[in-house]
Amino acid sequence: MKYLKFIVPILLVYTSQNVFGQQIINQLTFDTEKGYFRIIYQWESNDSLFTGTVMPGDNVSPRILADVKSLSTGQFEYSYTINNQMDALYPLYEFSILLDEPVNEILTPNNQWDGSYLSRYRETSWAKVGGDIPGISSGDTLNGFSYVSNGIPSIKNSYSKNYVWYSFPSEPQGPTGRLGEVVDSLLTLKSGVLKKTLGPWSPNPTMNLISFTDSLETFRYRSCEELGWITNQGICNSLQVKLRNVRRHLERDKPKQARNVLHAFINQVEAQRGKHITEEGYALLYFNAEYLLDKLDSGKED
Repeated sequence: MKYLKFIVPILLVYTSQNVFGQQIINQLTFDTEKGYFRIIYQWESNDSLFTGTVMPGDNVSPRILADVKSLSTGQFEYSYTINNQMDALYPLYEFSILLDEPVNEILTPNNQWDGSYLSRYRETSWAKVGGDIPGISSGDTLNGFSYVSNGIPSIKNSYSKNYVWYSFPSEPQGPTGRLGEVVDSLLTLKSGVLKKTLGPWSPNPTMNLISFTDSLETFRYRSCEELGWITNQGICNSLQVKLRNVRRHLERDKPKQARNVLHAFINQVEAQRGKHITEEGYALLYFNAEYLLDKLDSGKED
């Protein structure tokens, strides 16, 4: 078994006492093939060495595909397809998206998955709760993760993880003291895999049209330069010019001209959907541009 030395031994730090005194961490290594940490430790007044294992949550390799549909109710349905790519060491057990507000009608792929909004962590989360395989196996894809929200699309953080566990056979109460601190820090450091995806946001009602245009430009920039949701530089440049002109017309109090350019922006996003703009890029730009257009048509900024 190959081990990569992760932290140099030896650590002697104050901890809670027991009959053997304080804990000493002798060695902390990471097994690159198995994806877990191995801790060799002892108690201060005991020469015996003990071994524990910690499995962190970042041994998955997610590819997240998001799709957003406008419903007749005026709400939006957000759907996700998850591929745990071939380089994943373990099945993908949990998938969550950080959101600012609760969502409705959370659906799961089947009855082996549970979905809920966790208000304490401000996230919508799905976890595998049944079946023999603890999640989406390496190389497999699963869809059916969805919810409904009033919010229009924005860029959100998602986290994917495998099943997290630790094993310390010589510690019947689990790791405590310094040992517990080390375990907690390892699980926090490698808690899961971060990916950007779509999730709802509700624009501040006091945001004016120029500020919202700036937000739309930020979405365009990140779709082009960071996220790969627009794959053609010429399209990126063309959309940038249109938004620049929308802003210029708004600054000069020419809403009709701004509206015309915004229509051209929307038409170009629609025309490039599935070509040089992914579903994520399409939903992000189209629905936010529609929101801005509605504000222009209503003649109100709040």
